Amino acid sequence: MADKEVQEANEAYLDAYAARKKEEAAYNNAERLEKLISRELTRRTGRSDRENRNNRWSA
Repeated sequence: MADKEVQEANEAYLDAYAARKKEEAAYNNAERLEKLISRELTRRTGRSDRENRNNRWSA
């Protein structure tokens, strides 16, 4: 009887571990994409400022 309980507890542990790893991977991917989008937006908004300055002062 105890062996069956230990096996069930081990399976529950492994299921929880697998779920945590999946959630961690999803979180890390979302965080990576958030940083990518932030950099891209910063780059694009900075570029438009330079383009506006260049257009104002060029003939």
